[in-house]
Amino acid sequence: MEEIIKNRFDEMMLYCTMQLVEKLNNKEIAISCMDISDDIKRELELEKLKIYTNEKTELSDIHEVLSMS
Repeated sequence: MEEIIKNRFDEMMLYCTMQLVEKLNNKEIAISCMDISDDIKRELELEKLKIYTNEKTELSDIHEVLSMS
């Protein structure tokens, strides 16, 4: 089982996994969590830069076409 948990107060995001581990007559649950807040923020910034670059390229293309007329 996998889950992403977001804390809305400090914008922290955790990626957590749970796994049932069976040993002979014993069952245990293994839980691991990893803070992915910085990774998510970095991905969002990259997406913003891609959008900005695309918009800048489109404006440059429009300007070029207009200057040719």
